Amino acid sequence: MNKTIIESVREFIKKCPYLDELKNINVDFLSPNNGGYSIDEQPTETILTRYIDGSTERQFVFAFSARFAWNQERENNINNSGFFEHFQQWLEECTENDDLPDMPDGMTPFSIKATSSGYLYGIENSQRYAKYQCQCQLIYDKE
Repeated sequence: MNKTIIESVREFIKKCPYLDELKNINVDFLSPNNGGYSIDEQPTETILTRYIDGSTERQFVFAFSARFAWNQERENNINNSGFFEHFQQWLEECTENDDLPDMPDGMTPFSIKATSSGYLYGIENSQRYAKYQCQCQLIYDKE
C-alpha cells in the first residue's frame, strides 16, 4: 500500500531539530497533558491549478499543534511561542534547500511553509497546559 500525504508530512516533521524527541507526533490527536505534537489536516480546496496534460498543482493544508506547560511566567510563555518561530524558520530553510517530504508515488513536493505564526489556541481547564498551533501548507504536483 502506498503511503499517504499525511504520513509523508509526519515523517518529515519528525526530523525537525526543535522537537522534543521524547514526545510523539500524532495525527488528529493531542494529549490533554504536556505531551506531544499533532498534525491535523485542515479543510480547504486541494487543487490549485489544472494543467493541459491532466496533472495538477495541489496543496495539503494542516495545523501543527503542540501542548506545552503554561503559566503566568513570561519566560515560559515566550519559550512556548519561540518554539513556533524556530519551527517556521526550519520549514523555510527546508524549502530553500529543497529538503522536502518524501511523497507518495506520482507526487512531487515544491514547498512547505507555515502560513501563520504560532499562536495560543487554548488553555486547559486546569490552567497548567496550553495548546499552541500554526497553520502550514505543502505545495506539490500530482501526475
